[in-house]
Parts: sequence; C-alpha cells; structure tokens
Amino acid sequence: MVQIRREWGLIPVLRGNEYEPEFLEKISKNADKVIVLVIINQEEIGNIPSGFVGSRIKELERVGEQIVEFFRRKGVDVKMVLEWGNPELLINEYVKKEKLDRVYWRGEV
Repeated sequence: MVQIRREWGLIPVLRGNEYEPEFLEKISKNADKVIVLVIINQEEIGNIPSGFVGSRIKELERVGEQIVEFFRRKGVDVKMVLEWGNPELLINEYVKKEKLDRVYWRGEV
C-alpha cells in the first residue's frame, strides 16, 4: 500500500504564546513532520535588560519543548531547533533547507 505524504511544516516560536492546544491539534491532523523553530530575535534581545535575557531564552525554550511533547504524544515526527538571528531569514532558510510545505502561524490554522 502506498502511503501518502501529508504536510511537513514549521512552527516558529517567537513570542512565547505559541503553545495553544487547539492550534496544535489542528496541525497534528494534517502533519507528518513538524520542526519547532525557537528564534531568539537579536533585535528584540537588544531591548531587554541583560539580566532578563537568560530568562527570556528559557521561556521560549520551554514553550518549544511543550510543543515538541504535544506532537510526540500524537505520533508526529517532530524536532526542535534553537537559532539566533532574523526571524524572517531563519524561517525562509528552514523552509527551503528542509523542503517544508508550510509555516504554521498561531491564529491562522
């Protein structure tokens, strides 16, 4: 039997509010592979007092880990990557490099 490939997608974690079960549930119904891209926006970090930078990074990582665990429980192939830089450039780079079908934005699925 031929298995049909479903969507391969990327979830950018930029704000820390991306862990939303309804949003993730909709994705899990159509996705075979998900990359959770935690992005530390260098411009944003520059505006945060240095004492809070570490806690901001940990907050975004925690959200990414929650999303990864959600998809693992659903049997979806998932991995998390943490990157520093320009969100738009990083997202475009991963979409091309990983041959992804879609970027999932919270509120748009």
